[in-house]
Amino acid sequence: GDGVHLGLAHELGGNLKRAADHYQAALRQWQQLGNLAAWANTLNSLGVIHYLQGDYEQASQLLNEALAQVRQANNLRVEALIWSSLGDLQRDLGAYDLARQAYGDGLHAATCRLEQQRHEDGKTFLHIDLDIANPGLTCQSAKDPSSATPGQWR
Repeated sequence: GDGVHLGLAHELGGNLKRAADHYQAALRQWQQLGNLAAWANTLNSLGVIHYLQGDYEQASQLLNEALAQVRQANNLRVEALIWSSLGDLQRDLGAYDLARQAYGDGLHAATCRLEQQRHEDGKTFLHIDLDIANPGLTCQSAKDPSSATPGQWR
């Protein structure tokens, strides 16, 4: 965890090279611990650093790797964050349809996570249809809202 905190501190301070170094160290720690969600979250942070440095190809690779890892971890909160980062990247590349798709998938993951939390808290689970960015996407199962399948990243 310290590598992530130090990475964030350097990122916020504008020292992207040192931030990347700390995120790399944190990646090794999360990998050793087998914490896929934290690993994916840190991959997202590292991808954002590359994006901020203008290395869009490396950013895309890291963000897509983060997305694959977070899906294995079944962590919808971190998945929503990664989709947002992918959307930002695609927007800045001028790929507006892909950006919109990514933002919609992030909204879907975040909404399903909210409903999952409501279900876990014993509150009524709502079936949600998102029609803002992607008509027809739903949280498919009251027992497992994470089973909903967002649009595939292209």
